Amino acid sequence: MAGRPGRPGNGAPARWKTALVSAAGIVPLLEAVSYLLAPRLAGLPVWGRPLVSVLLVIPLMQYAVMPVLTRAARPFLYPARAGQPLEGAL
Repeated sequence: MAGRPGRPGNGAPARWKTALVSAAGIVPLLEAVSYLLAPRLAGLPVWGRPLVSVLLVIPLMQYAVMPVLTRAARPFLYPARAGQPLEGAL
């Protein structure tokens, strides 16, 4: 069965756990982008403001925020099962 890259395991984490970790990254990032860019985007048409936000937030989430969150949430996403040693416990 596939698990974390390079490690055997029980597969992907539960979807609700992935959604929770994603929301933990998306909400603060969207708030920060909105706060920092709101004055600069005021002159854009209504459809242009979310377009700029999406073009910034998606790459930031994919390449900066999610790798950090996934590492930080590893015990939550991939809990140790009975009989398996904790990662780094050796």
